[in-house]
Amino acid sequence: MASVEKQLKASYRSMYDAVQRLDALARQSFGLSSIFGQEAQKHRKRIRIHGERQLFLLSPRRERIEETVWKRVFYDVIHACKQRKKEFVEGSRLSSHLKNHLGLAAGFYRHLINRLQKQFGLNLQQQLGVAASWIRLPEAQGNATTDEDTRDWALSVCHRSLIYLGDLARYYLDFYGGSTQLATIYYKQAMCLDPANGLPHNQLALLSGSRNEKCDAAYHYLMCLASHQPFPGAEQNLKRIWDYCAQSVERLEQTYRGGAKEKEIRDVVFKKFLICFLDLQRLLHPPCQVAHQQHLTILNEKLLHDFIECLAFKLHSEDDDSPGKEDGVSRFFPGSLVLKIAGMAMLASYKLRLQGSFLTPSTIAFALSLFSQLLQHCVQSIDQWKRRTKDGRAQRSSSNLVLPFEDRKKSEDPKASSSSRRRVAKRPRRRRRRLGNEEEDEDERDDKSGEQSQANNEVASSDSDLSEGPADFDSDCLSTDYSDLEIDETSEKKTSEKKTSSVLNKEAEASIKRPLAIRFPGMPATKETTVDDPLSDSSSEDDDEEEQEEEELECAAFLRWLCEYELLPVVKIVCDWLRIHPAIATSCTQSSSAFWSRLADLLNVLPRDDSLVRAGLPSDERNEEAVAETWKQFYPLPEDFEFLGFPPLARSLDDMDLVKTREDVLTQGEQGLLRLKVILNFGYFVAKAKTVADFCLDERSCRFVGPSHMAQQEANALADKTKQIEESDKNRRAKLMKALAEQKLKSDVAELEQSLASAKLTASPVLVVDAQCLCAHLKIVRQLLKSEKFIVIIPLHVIDALDALKKGKENHSAREAIKFLEQQMKAENKWLRAQKKEESADLKSDPSRYKQKDMAAWRFNRVVDCARYFDSQLGSGLVTLLYSKTHAATVVAKGDKEEQQQQPDTGTRPTNTGLAIANKHGLTAEEITNFYSKWKQ
Repeated sequence: MASVEKQLKASYRSMYDAVQRLDALARQSFGLSSIFGQEAQKHRKRIRIHGERQLFLLSPRRERIEETVWKRVFYDVIHACKQRKKEFVEGSRLSSHLKNHLGLAAGFYRHLINRLQKQFGLNLQQQLGVAASWIRLPEAQGNATTDEDTRDWALSVCHRSLIYLGDLARYYLDFYGGSTQLATIYYKQAMCLDPANGLPHNQLALLSGSRNEKCDAAYHYLMCLASHQPFPGAEQNLKRIWDYCAQSVERLEQTYRGGAKEKEIRDVVFKKFLICFLDLQRLLHPPCQVAHQQHLTILNEKLLHDFIECLAFKLHSEDDDSPGKEDGVSRFFPGSLVLKIAGMAMLASYKLRLQGSFLTPSTIAFALSLFSQLLQHCVQSIDQWKRRTKDGRAQRSSSNLVLPFEDRKKSEDPKASSSSRRRVAKRPRRRRRRLGNEEEDEDERDDKSGEQSQANNEVASSDSDLSEGPADFDSDCLSTDYSDLEIDETSEKKTSEKKTSSVLNKEAEASIKRPLAIRFPGMPATKETTVDDPLSDSSSEDDDEEEQEEEELECAAFLRWLCEYELLPVVKIVCDWLRIHPAIATSCTQSSSAFWSRLADLLNVLPRDDSLVRAGLPSDERNEEAVAETWKQFYPLPEDFEFLGFPPLARSLDDMDLVKTREDVLTQGEQGLLRLKVILNFGYFVAKAKTVADFCLDERSCRFVGPSHMAQQEANALADKTKQIEESDKNRRAKLMKALAEQKLKSDVAELEQSLASAKLTASPVLVVDAQCLCAHLKIVRQLLKSEKFIVIIPLHVIDALDALKKGKENHSAREAIKFLEQQMKAENKWLRAQKKEESADLKSDPSRYKQKDMAAWRFNRVVDCARYFDSQLGSGLVTLLYSKTHAATVVAKGDKEEQQQQPDTGTRPTNTGLAIANKHGLTAEEITNFYSKWKQ
């Protein structure tokens, strides 16, 4: 023990002497060249070596020593270079010195983390959400202490070292540019190591800069302040963003959109929504600045309207940019930003509920309305994808598709079944394309993702840092050797892929032997068939297999698209939020009603087959259960790591083993399947718990039913019932009217019979007239009707004949007849009646060619046919057929005289055949002038 204390004192004196010499050297020189001189580097090396030695000897001053090593060895150099950044020229000696200095700093903290892990038996590989290849597995502990406080201190040093590494990568961006991906990874690793510490969120906010109108930065500052150990400088940094929002809102009110292009309008609406949303968070942030609930309601309505417009633009951009999208991420309004907006909305309602504010109902209603529109957009996106697939626009992507959880090497397996070989032979081009382009597609995907991250993640350099705080710990003072870190990042990805393949080795072997069976609702289950002789197959079997394979490809394409769809993680987080806080689901009736209805719509379009949901997941007894209300999520998803330490979602991670499950790295397809399973399980959970009265699962149709669906079903049932009642009433009225009409006709005939019998007349009471009677003897017809002793029936073919006759330029008699009939029908003269279509007796002896040869004679035979029908219905002797011998005559007025002109093949012309048929059936046929003369006498 005495020797250890002696070593500590000697090391501390040497380190203190090096610090003093370094300070004296800094006071004597003012140029950057002296900072990178040999003497300065020698002193910094002494401080670094003795500082590391005292840390592992567990010096009582170890926290102060750790700060001294960081500031004196690394940060002071970086700070001096930041102040004179204009002197740095790319390729100069100073630039090379700074790059080497950043690399030395990064190497030191990597070495420190690995040595701490070895010395104190830490297993950081399990505790970090993102795999790191430079972290070695712990070896034998040797003389390592087992004291719990010491291990906690070692973990805190590793946590701060990860933050230093992230800051080093961030400072490298300030000087040399590049991607923010590596710095983000280090900060998220620190977040996973200690979720209660808010410092990583503060650094992520600094890394975000002004991206998305500083919405990303505001989200991370709010997350930092909501953590158990918030960073002291985050409040002041957030206040600067609030001031920026207040000024931007005033400028936006003067923005003019008239005459702008669609893309310009889209950008203006998007910017307005983000700024106004941040302004709303500013008003709700403690101390709350909203005095009246009505004011908050107006702001919420405006924001909701802008959000709907942004989603509409996003849906349009998804359709237009579908060929240019990278890794399933849309260029406009990305899913990561929507996730941050959802998190801020949840956090605002959570804080107001804890405070008991009167604005809590309005805030929750706004959040539910926001999520309701998000669900509707998801349903529309799925429908849009299905329409594109049906239209053939997604045919190229589906032809190259391989099932997402199927080992690609199975297509090269020489022991494939005979049916598989026959399919390859039928479509060799497609199979070669699928196998030949796999490596190229992966390379292109990696290149595209790198270009996208480089284009979208630029951080603006600044002279001073927002996170600079007290002198004891300045978190804004770090840098890194970026070239080495990029190489290590590539190796991290390769290690992660190798680890994934080793974990899922058993599942991969099974998938090599047989294809993964994925079945969607409405799709018949696939059956494996073996064929001995491919040449003996019939063409129908080939067509069926071809169609079946196309269906499998389409279903696999839909599944892959769902796994890559960027808004489903947001839906999953919303479901977790509502599961944890069931009171929110029923707090706002109107907003929650729309939300649950649209959630039911989304659940109904998602695939719900158990084999589909379980496909590709690592072997675990809890994940092998069917999707039901009792199932629980065991493997965390990336969005779960995003909200580590988030108070509104703290209970969502209770059933997850965050340390153990990090060993089993899930692929993107497995994550997508697990995400679908969580969302569906939430639907089953709510339907069984009946926390929402109008949300249930229809067991007959296996579809979820929401409040609007129930109301629609009730309205449809009421409409169907009303329609049935109306139809029954209509049929009853029709039958009644028909019976009354028949009774009326019989009574009219009986009345005529009685009047004729009393008058001792022999004339028939029912008269059937042809077209010539109406044209040449309209006055006689008028007299017969005026007497009210005859029912005059007008056959349909007589009306057709009158229409043909009136087309003549000087045929006034046909026009007058038609006009007379229209007046009588309009007046509802009961003594005049038109023939109906069904009131006819067919003439079998009348050939069809007779109509083309002599139209007038054919029409007269149809008139005889009508008279026969009424004679058979009313009784023999009660119907008389009246005709005129004037053949197709038209009356042309010339002064006081009338002249007849012949028009063949028009009107109706009496024929001997027709009169013979009438006489044969006992029908009275008489010329109208003779009938009128007899009746007058």
